[in-house]
Amino acid sequence: MPPPETTTTVTIAAEPLTLPEAKLTASAPAQEKIQVAHPASCSHEIEAATATLKVELPAEAEALRDYLVYETRVDGAVWNASGGLCNHVDPGRTWTGEAGSDKLFVACDQPEALKPGRHKVEVEVASPDRAKVITTPAVELELACAAPAPAEPPAPAPTGAEPQEPPPVAKKGCSVGDPGSFAWVLGVGLLFARRRRRAA
Repeated sequence: MPPPETTTTVTIAAEPLTLPEAKLTASAPAQEKIQVAHPASCSHEIEAATATLKVELPAEAEALRDYLVYETRVDGAVWNASGGLCNHVDPGRTWTGEAGSDKLFVACDQPEALKPGRHKVEVEVASPDRAKVITTPAVELELACAAPAPAEPPAPAPTGAEPQEPPPVAKKGCSVGDPGSFAWVLGVGLLFARRRRRAA
């Protein structure tokens, strides 16, 4: 199935296109889960440190925002992120889908993508025919993964031995149930009986 076609109407004015200087703003870094391209499953969710970029155009050029093309560079290299291998990103646009915006991320479990640390970011802004090209002043931002949560201490391992009952408390005095005590009482009784017979 062929991709859908779009038609853009361009009005040529008598005055030449002027593209004044633009600036780049970056949001405060945040920790969030995002969908990124993955070779095995088109896309997958990761935990990442992110920062949103936006090109600020002067008032006289804001009406041209959707007709300009943009290219983000991080540390001098073109930044091409995607939310999935199945997603199409138009030339001059980014994976955010909004003209003049982009999102950087540091994958906490994939440091080979964009490494945590300080990065220098700039955006090139151009007319579709590249007759007019400007580059925003670079901004620097720090992206770092959050420290992992401390692991909970492991539960104590079972010893396997049953708890022992305390030894019985020793009782003082005689007890009828005690064989030794019963023999002593019987011996005293027999001796007393013999003495009474002799006395008789």
